[in-house]
Amino acid sequence: MLAVGNDELWRRFCQAAGLDSLGEDPRFATNQQRLARYDLATKKTRVLTEHIPWDVDGFDLSDDGRTIVFVINEDGIAKLHVLDTATGRERAAPKLPAGQISGITFRPKSPEFGFTLDSAKSPSDAYSHDLA
Repeated sequence: MLAVGNDELWRRFCQAAGLDSLGEDPRFATNQQRLARYDLATKKTRVLTEHIPWDVDGFDLSDDGRTIVFVINEDGIAKLHVLDTATGRERAAPKLPAGQISGITFRPKSPEFGFTLDSAKSPSDAYSHDLA
């Protein structure tokens, strides 16, 4: 997994890695649009959030690489998504109150992840969800 902090660093990383076409690809024009899988063996890129017209605010990859949990900002409300990396299909995500999600982190060697949810009714509640 690779995370690049801003648009300029992304372009510089792509240039240094010999991936100039990715740095110029409009699908990855902003940091929020770059949740994608790049296969080092085939040099093919698959955008994982192409079907979602919203910005990606945060994500984490499970230790086994099978699942990505990510947050989408849908008109100011955070929505949690769970993606199976092998099939590219979304799995059921937990139902949550409206608010902002931050700090998504998988527990090491586990299908459980935790995060913080800030809402109008309850600021900074800690949540965990087990995908098993």
